[in-house]
Amino acid sequence: MYNKLKLHEGIILKPTLVQLRSLNDALQRGNPAMLEVNKAIAAASEQSYKVNTLRSKGLLDEAACSAKLLDIEAKLAGLRRERRRLLKNEDIEEVMDTLRQTADIIHSGPKQLGSFDEALFADLVEKITAESQTCIRFRLYGGIELVEQLREVGR
Repeated sequence: MYNKLKLHEGIILKPTLVQLRSLNDALQRGNPAMLEVNKAIAAASEQSYKVNTLRSKGLLDEAACSAKLLDIEAKLAGLRRERRRLLKNEDIEEVMDTLRQTADIIHSGPKQLGSFDEALFADLVEKITAESQTCIRFRLYGGIELVEQLREVGR
């Protein structure tokens, strides 16, 4: 698996990082949904400020003011949840960092492995799944999964 990945790192790892960077940039740049949520949060915050101002000046009775503020706070809580959901692309940054580290390890690693290297294995592989007696799935740090077909050994 390592030898194949080393041989094809320019086909697998580099393009993956470029695509993740592009995705992250697109999510950050002018996301209309995020702009709308931020505008709605600003409007609700302004409304809350005005209600509090009217209450402090004695122009609104306490019960009406409390009900209105509870309504505004519920709306703000929902908008903030939506904003957190839209900001989930922070996960993309973490994946990109991990993939960069994986790419660096492979790039600076030996040209070819002739035998098992425990330290290299520990640095690269997050999880192994045996899918069958002849198929193993490697999950690298950063989320890339590679399948290796094993040669059957005669019995």
